[in-house]
Amino acid sequence: TTAAATLMTPRGAASRIRGSVFAPKGKIVTAKPEIQTAKELKGQASKIYTAVGNAPVTVRPEAFGRMVDDLSKIMVKEGFAPALHQKSKAALDAIATYSGRPLDMQQMNIVRRLAKSAKNSQDPDDARIGRFILSHIDGNMRQIPGVGKELAKADKLWSMAKKSEKLDNAVAAAKETASGFENGLRIEFRKLLKAARKGTLQFSAKETAAMQKVVNGSLSANVLKGIGKLGPAPGGAGNALL
Repeated sequence: TTAAATLMTPRGAASRIRGSVFAPKGKIVTAKPEIQTAKELKGQASKIYTAVGNAPVTVRPEAFGRMVDDLSKIMVKEGFAPALHQKSKAALDAIATYSGRPLDMQQMNIVRRLAKSAKNSQDPDDARIGRFILSHIDGNMRQIPGVGKELAKADKLWSMAKKSEKLDNAVAAAKETASGFENGLRIEFRKLLKAARKGTLQFSAKETAAMQKVVNGSLSANVLKGIGKLGPAPGGAGNALL
């Protein structure tokens, strides 16, 4: 693998705090955080993915071959069964067709998307295998000079965007609940937690703990009403909650 040129760096954080300023008479005024929408987060991530795809990097055939061979061994340990994990099998077969030739970063991004298609399978166990495939490919790509850190940034932004969309939708659906917004939000968060347990939705431990507090009724109605004022979906409500 050849060294890559320095890539463009996006704005460092999805949500920025402008900081505190001293107002007259010694009072401290804290500026409100700049909340970005899911669309804006995706836009930042897409720019980085495009920059990575255009990076002057070539992956040697033997290096890619080792990655595929190692992946096959990992799949055996994880209980991969072609008849049961059809999306993962399709992804692995498609990835294998890239063996035997040097690959540029655009082609590696296609390989990565193939793994993502398996990860997004509606079958929970097939999706589990898909996550291992994607994790293995990402682990190898992140070792490429000039590429790894940029991919990590883009992935983080994209993940925040997807979670923000889910939370936007939860807030919007809760506002339409006949039993009231507070109860509606508990219902919607319960759905998100169920999806997280199944592995079809990724939230951090802190995020799931916070949602569980809402479901358990640990947060007051006043706090929940405040959440309800964050705005309709699609908007900044999801990222504000994150």
